[in-house]
Amino acid sequence: YSNQEYYHLVGFLVHNGVKIEEIIKDFINNPKDKFINFMKKRIKDLVKTSKEIDELSYEHDYKLVTKILFLFNVISTINSKYSKYPFNLHKLDKWSLEHIHAQNSEDIKKKEDRVALLESQKKYVDDILLNKIQELINKDTIDDDEFNILENEIFKVYSDDVDIHTIDNLALLSSRDNSALNNSIFPAKRHKIKVLDKEGSFIPICTKNVFLKYYSKDVKEALKWNIEDRKYYLTEIKKTLNKYLGDE
Repeated sequence: YSNQEYYHLVGFLVHNGVKIEEIIKDFINNPKDKFINFMKKRIKDLVKTSKEIDELSYEHDYKLVTKILFLFNVISTINSKYSKYPFNLHKLDKWSLEHIHAQNSEDIKKKEDRVALLESQKKYVDDILLNKIQELINKDTIDDDEFNILENEIFKVYSDDVDIHTIDNLALLSSRDNSALNNSIFPAKRHKIKVLDKEGSFIPICTKNVFLKYYSKDVKEALKWNIEDRKYYLTEIKKTLNKYLGDE
């Protein structure tokens, strides 16, 4: 527990199904440097893929991306030197991938869910979009086409029109907190992350960082998640994993 590397590497391995007995056996039979390398090798095997990291997707590599972002959070905590990843809290939850810039809203069918989404977006839009939102909310029924067209118009303001399912648009979040965020625009999600954090939810450090644009350089648009932000985020993931685990 008092050794920052042992604590985090053993924690990550055990949470990914490696038997503690195997780790203890290797600890007993090897000097410290070989033991650390043994654990790093195990971890590299757990996240090994023939793809480039920026080719991984929500649709085809869900479990692997979840594992990589978990590792990104663990190594970032090691690098902090003063804190410990709370594996006890991690174990209490099921974990999922949250889209930083949301998926489209076409799956939202109930009027009350559509109204809730539109209401959450009102304080971030200009007067023109605000009037359109209010007009739609006031209708007895919300037509599918009207809703989807308006949502697409709102979303274009807050994110560049690129693939939303790649790792540079994904963050680790508990399934419980993920469901609380809904399919909203970046600034609404960012606000909700802050609220959940204040209420005591365990938000992994890298998830908080990405919604606060900690990895972005020269932030000029705090309320928009754009191509530049995604590029800096992906660079940070690659750099963190590579620096600690070695090439590839």
